[in-house]
Amino acid sequence: MPTNKSGEARVQLTTRQDALVTATLGNVFTDITVTVNIAPTVALTVPSPVTEGEGATFTLAVTAGASPIRTVTIDFGDGSAQSLGALTGTGTVAHVYRRRRTYVVTVTATDTGGKSTTVTSTVVVDEADETALNVTLATSTTLAAPPISVSFTATVTPSDAEISRYNWTFGDGSSVSTSGPATSHVYTSSGTQTVTVRAAAVDGRTARAQTQIFIPEATPLSVTLTTTTPTTAPVSVVFTAAVLPTTAAISRYDWTFGDGASVSTSGAITSHVYGSAGTVTVTVTAVAVDGGTATTQIQLVIP
Repeated sequence: MPTNKSGEARVQLTTRQDALVTATLGNVFTDITVTVNIAPTVALTVPSPVTEGEGATFTLAVTAGASPIRTVTIDFGDGSAQSLGALTGTGTVAHVYRRRRTYVVTVTATDTGGKSTTVTSTVVVDEADETALNVTLATSTTLAAPPISVSFTATVTPSDAEISRYNWTFGDGSSVSTSGPATSHVYTSSGTQTVTVRAAAVDGRTARAQTQIFIPEATPLSVTLTTTTPTTAPVSVVFTAAVLPTTAAISRYDWTFGDGASVSTSGAITSHVYGSAGTVTVTVTAVAVDGGTATTQIQLVIP
């Protein structure tokens, strides 16, 4: 092999593996070890099909080159990535895609010698099958004569549906929109009412439910009057008024005692002192909270 003026001889070696090179000049020789820095190899298998909101499992096969693996990372293409450490051999990693589209997945393996290998592949994410939205409507209120406040509750399925609003109509011309699944309404008249709720989800799905309720008519108010037995005047007589129905809310009782005296009470019992004998007409009027009234009278003989 020819040498240059400085006595150097140069040769080029092309190899894909480590090699032992022996140089000989006359009867002098020397051995030189040539080390080839081979990069790691990476294989990536992507799943198919992939559905939004469901787990997708990727398979990676990493083989070290000339140096041990230092780190392996996977970028899922949706803004998130994961480090798999010094993965060598075959491994799997799972990821959930939240939106339907095509993503480019990138895996990079880097060894301790600084060599790295990157592979890419695409994964197609399909739209999830949309579960129909359903809503049911119920009331927990025992219905009675008006005015009455009735509570309503809407139940949506699937239970993980994100509902933005509930639109209610109560059958008497009133309506309301709520963010929660429960509301109440005051009915001021009797009759059959059709109540409707429409649930609207943030993803655009809607569901509607109806129910009918019957608000009964108020039972006519009535009142009876009893007294203690009067003795010779002057005498205190106790009067007791009894109202039907017993569930009626009475705001006051107006009494007249037949001798020119009168009084209003909040309770159903009162008393009055008669100072002289004679026959008197005692009247009581029960006044209900809703404005209804009932009146009765009796004649009382004071000996």
